[in-house]
Amino acid sequence: MAVRESPHAHGTVGPDAAGRRIIELAPEDPRWQSYVSRSADALPYHYPAWSAVLHETFGFRPATLGCTDPAGQVTGILPLVEKRSLLTGLHLTSLPCSPSAGPVADDLASTRALLAAAAARVDGSAARWLQVKVMSSALRSPVDGFSHVVWDPTYVLDLPADPAQLRFRNPRNHAAVMRLIRQADRQDVIVREASSLRDVRRWYGLYLETVRAHGVPPRPFRLFEAMWQMLAPEDRRLLLAEKHIGGKTVLLGGCFYLCAGQTMVFAFNGRDRTKPHLRANEALHWRAITDACAAGFGRYDFGEPCNSGLQRFKEKWGTRPVGIYRYQYPRRRELERGALGPGSLRNTAERAWRHVPLPVTSRLGGWIYRHL
Repeated sequence: MAVRESPHAHGTVGPDAAGRRIIELAPEDPRWQSYVSRSADALPYHYPAWSAVLHETFGFRPATLGCTDPAGQVTGILPLVEKRSLLTGLHLTSLPCSPSAGPVADDLASTRALLAAAAARVDGSAARWLQVKVMSSALRSPVDGFSHVVWDPTYVLDLPADPAQLRFRNPRNHAAVMRLIRQADRQDVIVREASSLRDVRRWYGLYLETVRAHGVPPRPFRLFEAMWQMLAPEDRRLLLAEKHIGGKTVLLGGCFYLCAGQTMVFAFNGRDRTKPHLRANEALHWRAITDACAAGFGRYDFGEPCNSGLQRFKEKWGTRPVGIYRYQYPRRRELERGALGPGSLRNTAERAWRHVPLPVTSRLGGWIYRHL
């Protein structure tokens, strides 16, 4: 397959002194999929299918960079898309609608080459700036001209090979969690895999209610439709919690997961907030965590909490916080952090958002994620 060299890598076309070459990887280039599939550090957001989902949903153009050695073997990738924001103009980002998708590479030299190439592309194009999201501080000042800000951490549970070895913090906390799981079981809460796009639509209504209660704009339904249709079944899962009440099957909640490499990511949640006593969330996470262990995953990522209550929920499972950092080039103040970070403006926006009708939140959410 023809491979495009990045015309702005290091300011020239061709290999550097060590024979490393920067190329632009198209989603259909098999080397992109092959590289991330064998990388233990790759997250679901590093895969070409996720960039294809973002393109299908929001129209973001993929601009992923790859680093190759003198033999042409890929030694690192940096997933990128072009996004035009009303707030910050045309820029490159890795990646929108994704908590973390920075460079994945075999060595520091490949990482630095990828970041330098991305920065050079900004210098030589209409893009005004570059944003890279990573789950580590290891990239601190990796290339001249970059700055960084600390973002909210994600909460990760390290998984044993044997589900029987699962322990949620100390014995007392573990016993408390297991009591809640058994409580859901005694109340005949059933957890099953979603089997159709119709299941996704049913769940989406609960998702809209849940994110509105948290004061957060929802992702549009088209994103979940694209995930369902474009990602392989083993790369995405929707678990649903149900209960038979009054002769009907009532949907209590559901969790949407992305799976790749060593990590299962709890990406999206929707639940019936009027029935917390049925412990559907505990039942869902228990099923997902034990399934992840049995499938050989090493990490279960609970994601970033958007409030203190969610943080406590994630901590009770024995998670550890993993820092997320956002790097910018050229050096600049993080506008998104200033606009969306904790403070009176954010609190006011969240309170107002809770009163917006659900259909309106869905339409506005899609517009916000595409244009801001």
